[in-house]
Amino acid sequence: MAAAGTAGVKGPVVDTNSVFDSAFTLAAPPATMALVATPDSASTVKADPGGTYTVSWTMTFTFAEGEYVQAPYRISLALGGNTGRAAPAATASGANSWERYPVTYEGWTWGTTCTNTQFGATPEDAEADKPTMTNLTPACAVDAAGALIITVDEDLTSAAWGTFLMKFDIAVTNPTNKLGSTTIDYALL
Repeated sequence: MAAAGTAGVKGPVVDTNSVFDSAFTLAAPPATMALVATPDSASTVKADPGGTYTVSWTMTFTFAEGEYVQAPYRISLALGGNTGRAAPAATASGANSWERYPVTYEGWTWGTTCTNTQFGATPEDAEADKPTMTNLTPACAVDAAGALIITVDEDLTSAAWGTFLMKFDIAVTNPTNKLGSTTIDYALL
């Protein structure tokens, strides 16, 4: 799986991610700042109805030189919903009549614990410790609309935005009555 604008996944595919195989859309970013959130293709993702699993989310930033975001700030992630099916306008008559009733499908839901696994550039030495936030479990809550809001209390600043990565492990629960793909909307607030 590859998110829009990436070169694609390198190496063997460990597991498939039927839930997030779709286009990612960006909510309007402030000024010249942009955020992209993508699930890690190596995350342990299962396509079981109603199943809960942890997905590693990578957030990359495109800022103008010298730009930064002062803490506190929030990152908003929203899972797209399932669509139902409408009842037909008319049904057949006679012995073979049938009607397809509308169905309301459940949506995907977020867990409420966000664990930071990286906050900065990936070290050249793969065995070296990656930089992380001081608080590895920042405030993380689902709002009334179902979006996950992560409140970060460390300044977002880097000398080289091309190598800065912010990663979180976040649980996601599948709907119990339909599995397919969904979109991810994200914004820096």
